[in-house]
Amino acid sequence: ELSGMEPYCDFTEQTTSENRDGTGVRPDVKVRLPNGAHLFVDAKAPLDAYLRAQEATEQSIIDAELRAHAKALKDHVKDLARKKYWEADDQPSPEFVVLFVPGESFLADGLRVDPALLQEAMNQRVLLASPVNLLALLWAVAGGWQQARVNQHARDVAELGAELYDRVGTVLGKVEGAGRG
Repeated sequence: ELSGMEPYCDFTEQTTSENRDGTGVRPDVKVRLPNGAHLFVDAKAPLDAYLRAQEATEQSIIDAELRAHAKALKDHVKDLARKKYWEADDQPSPEFVVLFVPGESFLADGLRVDPALLQEAMNQRVLLASPVNLLALLWAVAGGWQQARVNQHARDVAELGAELYDRVGTVLGKVEGAGRG
């Protein structure tokens, strides 16, 4: 809602679809784009290991849990990539899925432990997004919708202008014909 998206208008939640191979997929959020495409967002980032690291007091346990956290993120990326959300419903969609990681520190610590995680995710068509990144992405989508509305209004005005021009021409033609008679 902060991004300007409206529930049940520009996005839907928990919509089940099938990708091209018939596999059922259910993204947490399916964002409708102005061109009819969809952007898929998964919000099930694994956080158990991270939370255990936060509760630990020994550095060796903290380090081990943070490595487990980075591995869990990497494994989840692989699972998301296999689902191919962008093939769902044969809609023209960007060929990636967004993995929403619900806290800046969750993502930052995962990347600190495994600096290659971001590039590996991108190579598998998964965009890792913290709250700030997701908000920026959704603002861009909302801006696209605003531009699409402006363009539609301009087309509507042009059509009305053309119709008005035709009608005025018809009236002037009748007035001219009446003046001769």
